[in-house]
Amino acid sequence: MESTENVVNIQITIDTDGIMSDFSPNPSPNPNNPVGTNHRYSYMVATSANVFSAQTEGTADLEIQANVGDYINWHITSEYGNVKNPVIMTDIFKYSGTNVFNNITPTSVTENTVVMDSESQVSLQNQTFSFFSAHIENAGTEGYGVVFALYYVDNDEYKIYDYYKWDPTIIIEEIGLG
Repeated sequence: MESTENVVNIQITIDTDGIMSDFSPNPSPNPNNPVGTNHRYSYMVATSANVFSAQTEGTADLEIQANVGDYINWHITSEYGNVKNPVIMTDIFKYSGTNVFNNITPTSVTENTVVMDSESQVSLQNQTFSFFSAHIENAGTEGYGVVFALYYVDNDEYKIYDYYKWDPTIIIEEIGLG
C-alpha cells in the first residue's frame, strides 16, 4: 500500500511588541519557569488544505485536518520575521485531552534558499531553519503548551527578555471523516 503521509506546517507569529508593552524584562529569565500569556499575543496559520475551521485561522487555537500518520511542524517568528525581537521555540508539551501527537522533537534543517540583498539581487544561500515536529497519532482535541524565548538587542548584543508560554488547543479532524 502506498504511503499517504503528509506534513502539516503551522506558522506561529508572536506579537512581541504587545508582550514587551505588557511585561517587563526579566533580569533572571528561567526556561523552566516561563511566564504564562493569554492568547492575544499568538497567531497560527496553516495551508488552506489543512484548515478545518476557517474561523480559527490566524488565532491562537487552530483547528486543522490531517490523517493519523501525518506529521506536523510548528515554525515560530516575531511579527518582524525575527529581524527584530526574535523568538525561539524551546518546548512543546501536552497538558490535556487526547494524545494527538507522539514524539514532539526540536528539528533543524539547512536548505539552499532564495534571499534578496539590499540591491534587490536574488541569490541562493544556505540557511538553517529550526522548528518542532511531531507524528500525528490520533484524531481528537489536545491542549498543549508552547514555550518560547523572546530576545532583544542591548548594546549590540542579543539578550533574553524572558521565556513565555501559552496554551493552545489543537483539533485534528481525520480527512474524509469530518
